[in-house]
Amino acid sequence: MPSIREVIQQKPWIGWAVALVLFGVSAFLIYRGNKPSGAYSPERLREIVTIRFSDTGEEVTMGRGDFERRLRLESSGLIDPAKGLLNPKTNQNTGFLVDVEGWNKTVDRINQERKKLGTDTSGASSPRPGMTVPAAAPADQPGAPAASPQPK
Repeated sequence: MPSIREVIQQKPWIGWAVALVLFGVSAFLIYRGNKPSGAYSPERLREIVTIRFSDTGEEVTMGRGDFERRLRLESSGLIDPAKGLLNPKTNQNTGFLVDVEGWNKTVDRINQERKKLGTDTSGASSPRPGMTVPAAAPADQPGAPAASPQPK
């Protein structure tokens, strides 16, 4: 049985074919690895989106990152898809993306993230399942902090 070296010496095209395949795979991996993707890639967060306020009909443009930050800050708990960004002129939540499909996808993604993190209720996040929150000790029991500590 001939060794790999002998086969490549007899048929050099096999070596060139293997080298070409390896070069192609490495070029593909480098190209794909340098192209960031996903909802939080810098290129996506810098893209410009158009928001239309349904009560005034006014349209404004802003970066997607700013839009998502405002959307997260203006609502605690799950985001209601029927309520948009706050219109500064009317103080009503009527600002929606012109791209309806993009609006629905963004709201769904943020709501899923909030559910996963346990911040889907208004106010502070609830403790993780299985986690117990210690109760405060009554003030009349030993070891409880004094109401007004005395300096020594």
